[in-house]
Amino acid sequence: MLNYLKADMYRIIKGKDFIGSMLLCLLFQLIFSYIMCINKTNEEFRMLISVSAVFIPLFSLKPLMFFWGSDFTARTINNLLIKSKNRLILFLYKTIATILFGISYLLISLITAFVFFSINGVMDIQLTINIVAYQLPFYLCIILLGIFLFNYIDSVNQACVLYLFIAVLFDNIASFIIAPLDTLEFLREFLLFNKLKDIPANGNIWTMSSLIALIFSGIYFLVSYYLFQTREFK
Repeated sequence: MLNYLKADMYRIIKGKDFIGSMLLCLLFQLIFSYIMCINKTNEEFRMLISVSAVFIPLFSLKPLMFFWGSDFTARTINNLLIKSKNRLILFLYKTIATILFGISYLLISLITAFVFFSINGVMDIQLTINIVAYQLPFYLCIILLGIFLFNYIDSVNQACVLYLFIAVLFDNIASFIIAPLDTLEFLREFLLFNKLKDIPANGNIWTMSSLIALIFSGIYFLVSYYLFQTREFK
């Protein structure tokens, strides 16, 4: 696993793969912070993070493409499998690396917003910790969903398009369909992209949607590993 890390770090440093997307994430957060930071209150900070949750999941596509899409497209996955001869180790490395780099965008967003609001104001560090704890299960589920799509769909481009569709439109379309049907109201708990934005004002970090996110995270992880383990790479 250490060899994989060394090779990928060399690719990252040489190609500067993540610098552009991380700077773009930083820029977006600075712009939103400037627009929404009026009285520097906790409520404004909570609203800012809620708005940021609209675009942060889109940045997860970068580590998905780097750790999965590029190897599938260039067929370099075959070389890795020949050297490793252990698909579980390779799968675990790629999954952990994707999750860590994906969550890094969340941390960049939160730290930027926290610093911006702290200047000439007072920020509640406990609120920031609660928001991170609340959102982590959702981001974990979203990233593992992306890993599942990249392993389930043979075409990397189609996997990207489907991920973007789910991230941007699916929950909104589903909410529109559910709205007039009271009997289906419970399905809103499964709309994790929407729930990611609904940060509880009471500081509660564990909700039914959080539990659902963790359950689906486990499902996506196990199914993705099964697909990766049984897939024949050409």
